[in-house]
Amino acid sequence: WVRPEDAELHRRLIQEWIVRWRAGDEDMLPLLRSAGGRLLPFVEEAFRQGDRSLVTLLPAGHVRFLHHLGAEHPEVARALAESQIDETEPASDSLEDPLAGLDIAGLAKLAGAKDTVKGLAVRAVHALSRIKDSGAIDALETLTHARQPSVRSAALRFFHRLADKERAMRVSFEVLQLETRSDVVLSLMRRLAHAHYAPALPLLIERLSHHDSHMRQHAHRALLAWGSDAAGPLRHSAKKARPDRRPTLLALAAELET
Repeated sequence: WVRPEDAELHRRLIQEWIVRWRAGDEDMLPLLRSAGGRLLPFVEEAFRQGDRSLVTLLPAGHVRFLHHLGAEHPEVARALAESQIDETEPASDSLEDPLAGLDIAGLAKLAGAKDTVKGLAVRAVHALSRIKDSGAIDALETLTHARQPSVRSAALRFFHRLADKERAMRVSFEVLQLETRSDVVLSLMRRLAHAHYAPALPLLIERLSHHDSHMRQHAHRALLAWGSDAAGPLRHSAKKARPDRRPTLLALAAELET
């Protein structure tokens, strides 16, 4: 049994996730896929309006409920065929929220556990972000180093919104030294550069000589965003750099000074 106010909260959350997913926020994908039966009314409404995109978010056990809309629709058939969930798996219409009743410690444990389904783990991070307590911010900081990439991304995004600037930059710098995803690395470098977070400057300069060309490009863009204040440290680094790397450092320093 679900209280009416809880059902309404679920509905609003799913509606928000759909809007953000359609706007290109890929972090919403695991959340939507974890919604199960709660997603059906939204899929059906969109389907009737000619939008088939949400069908692919449903597991096969729920897609079959759309057959009344037209069993011959190729989108339904394709969703059934491509679903990674066994079609024989019974569909659950339960609205019981696995996060219900969990405190900060419980949500953090669930989000960080290696065997937690991705969508549920990200939902736990979202739940933490809505708790107005310093302990929730501490938990989000810990989760920025989580095993699951989607959890790290969600935790870092909310941590930046809730923590003070200095703390947020410190954690971003810590995550940058561990992160390997190219798009996340670029985002962190830019964030640190725009904030002129001094401890990050030597690392950005060092990565101009990274073995990965993409990493070198990211570092170059970040230092351009840093601006002329990075020129002096670049010239200083050039004095100690290998002869084959000095021209790159000096050229960027000159570019920043013009």
